[in-house]
Parts: sequence; C-alpha cells; structure tokens
Amino acid sequence: MSLKGKGGELQKIIELTNDGWEKREEKRSKIQAETQLQITRIQAESQERLMGMQLQMQREDREAQRERDERQLQMIQSIMASLVQVVNTRSV
Repeated sequence: MSLKGKGGELQKIIELTNDGWEKREEKRSKIQAETQLQITRIQAESQERLMGMQLQMQREDREAQRERDERQLQMIQSIMASLVQVVNTRSV
C-alpha cells in the first residue's frame, strides 16, 4: 500500500473520530440542557411549596392572634361588667 493510500485511510479514521466526538458532544450538551431544565423545574416547585407553607403559617398566626384578641376582649368586657355591677350595687 502506498503512502497516499495510508494517508486516505488515516484521514477517514480522523473524520470518523471527529464525527464521533461531535455526536458525543451534542449528546452531552442535550443531556446537560435537559438536566438544567429539570433542576429549574424542581427549584420552582420547591419555591412554590415553601411559599404555600409560609402563607399557611401566616394564616395560622393571624388566626391565633385573632383568638388571643377575642379572649382579651371578653376578659375586658367581663371586668367592665363586674365594675358596672359593683358601681350599681354601691349606688343603691
């Protein structure tokens, strides 16, 4: 076989190798892009869950504060009623 023949075979091998590398690089890039999309989706879902949990906690905090305020109001109303009763009793 002549040097030209060997050079042609070598060139074919190089081209096949380069094609293989290009295909692998394309596949790697595609996998990387898909992985990044999945990561972004998971992060968005996690953020959404966290926001939902925060909103739920805020609702629960407001409800607990409302209940405390109602108890304090009832206590004040009870004290006022007792004071009125004491004043009325002494007035008689």
